[in-house]
Amino acid sequence: MGRNMTLGIVGRGTRALCGLALAIAAGSPAWAVYRVVGPDGTVTFTDVPPSGSTATRLPGLGNAAPPSAGQLPQHLLALQHSAPVVIYTTPQCQACEDGLHMLRERGIPYTQKSITSPRDAEAFKAIDPSLRVPLLSVAGVPLSPGFDSAAWSQALSAAGYPARSELPPGYHFAAPQPLVPPPAAPPGATGPGHASASSGQPPVVAPPNPNAPPGFKF
Repeated sequence: MGRNMTLGIVGRGTRALCGLALAIAAGSPAWAVYRVVGPDGTVTFTDVPPSGSTATRLPGLGNAAPPSAGQLPQHLLALQHSAPVVIYTTPQCQACEDGLHMLRERGIPYTQKSITSPRDAEAFKAIDPSLRVPLLSVAGVPLSPGFDSAAWSQALSAAGYPARSELPPGYHFAAPQPLVPPPAAPPGATGPGHASASSGQPPVVAPPNPNAPPGFKF
C-alpha cells in the first residue's frame, strides 16, 4: 500500500568465430578486435594488430573505454535521457525519504525536486492538484502520489531500468533542486531585502512540519 504526505545467410563455423569475437570484445572493452584471414583461408580473431596477413578491424567492437569512476555507463545514460526519473519531495517527509532510499538502493539515477516555498507549491499544483508527496514521474508519466514500493518498481522495470544497482563506484546522486528556481538578484542589489536571492536560497523557507508553506496540506 502506498504512503504519502499531502502538501497543501551464415555457416556454423562463421557463427562460432563471430561469437568468439564478441566474447573477446565484451571481456576487453578497451581493446580492438581484428579479423584475420590466413594464406589457407583460415579465419581467426585477435586483439593484437597483425602483420603479413589480410586483417580487418571490426567496427564497434572493443574500442570503447570503460566509464571512469562515478560516470554512468552508456545504457543508464540512454535510459536517463529516454525515460527520466523525477521524484518530488518536501523536507521532513518520512515517505519521501523512504522513496529516495528505494531509488538509491536500486541504483536509479534520478532528479529530485524539493517543494519548499509557496512558489514551489503553486507550480506543483499543475502536476498534482492534491499536493501529495512523494510523487514519482517515470518517462514523463506521474505515478499515483505516495510512496508505493511495488508500483514504483513496476514502473521502473517497465521503463527498462535494471532490477539491481549497476551504478559505478564513486557515483553521487544529484542534490535536490527547488521546483521553481529562485529569482536572480538585480545587478548591484545589496542589503537584507536581497539576501535570499543573492545566496541562491528560496525567498521563503518552509517552517518545520506541520507548519508548511501556504498551499500545503499535511
